[in-house]
Amino acid sequence: MQKTAVILAHGFSTASSIADAANRFLGQYIFDALDMPLYVDTNAMIEKLNLYLDRIGKVKELYLLVDMGSLEDIYKGLHIENANIGIINNVSTPIALEIGNGIRNHVEMEDLFKNTIDAFHVGFTYHLEKNKLKQPVILCSCASGLGTAQKLKLMLEQSFPNGIDLDVKTLNYSELIELGKKNEVFEEYDVLCVLGTLDPNIEDIPFVGIEDLIIEDTFSDFNQYFKDYMDEDQLNQFDKNILHNFSLSNLMNTLIILNPIKLLEQVANALDVLQKYLQIRFSNRTCFGLYVHICCLIERLVVSRMGEYKPSDDFLREHKDFVEYVQKAFKPVEDFYGVEIPTEEIIYIFNYVKNN
Repeated sequence: MQKTAVILAHGFSTASSIADAANRFLGQYIFDALDMPLYVDTNAMIEKLNLYLDRIGKVKELYLLVDMGSLEDIYKGLHIENANIGIINNVSTPIALEIGNGIRNHVEMEDLFKNTIDAFHVGFTYHLEKNKLKQPVILCSCASGLGTAQKLKLMLEQSFPNGIDLDVKTLNYSELIELGKKNEVFEEYDVLCVLGTLDPNIEDIPFVGIEDLIIEDTFSDFNQYFKDYMDEDQLNQFDKNILHNFSLSNLMNTLIILNPIKLLEQVANALDVLQKYLQIRFSNRTCFGLYVHICCLIERLVVSRMGEYKPSDDFLREHKDFVEYVQKAFKPVEDFYGVEIPTEEIIYIFNYVKNN
């Protein structure tokens, strides 16, 4: 659990001096410091503190030692979720040493603040804001369908090293797009990232495309979301497992019931034709993403014979040429499997190409 402790005080170097002295006495870097001008108000303090919190990233426990100001006003203004917050006023070097020693020895936050007040018997107060520590979760959601997301979930779980039991959940892509962060999964869980075939563009939630896990040069970035839950050896093993499980050939064999070699060949040929029509070359990342997305789409259409999508008149009118190019390029694939790619799926293909 990441613990962060900050001393915030008015004066040119008051906070810095207290933090430096406490860290030296403790023999460990515990406190950061934020020095504030003498006549600054609480709102300016909160703004500076929020800039600091944005910079350091995810925090599970935040200890704030301040010299003055309304403790309630301070905690209510913080841009921080899913964390326990403890604020104590009238900070001094002895107070910082007491709090720092408790943090170092893993004393529970509430006990630490109570013990500090009992030890000093001075006129200062503290405030605790206990927020529910949500369980971390990886969300699999694919424009290619819930079945694809469920198979990705299984592959990801199989990639975790022994002893790692992170939760992985699936969610219907259309529901994710429609509700965004209002979906109950964001209320109940700490969503580390979304893994899928097309970015749902959820604010403050990182997206990892399947293609990022196929391409060795980019999948290592996936690690940053798990560094709080795995040590270095486990992260290295996770890398190796991802590289194996999410190779294009293994991915196709896992996701596709139809003959994956034949289907992939036909989709690749269609994408070559589409690139000629558009007079552009797709990046490897775009190609891999489209391979998986379209192959899963074709299979879904063949297996379930899903009903018609409602076409988007605006899209048809604004991108008439693109729609025609896709229809012509994929005509052999549609004829071979006896399916028709719906207009809504052409929009997904357009979004891939737009972000090429």
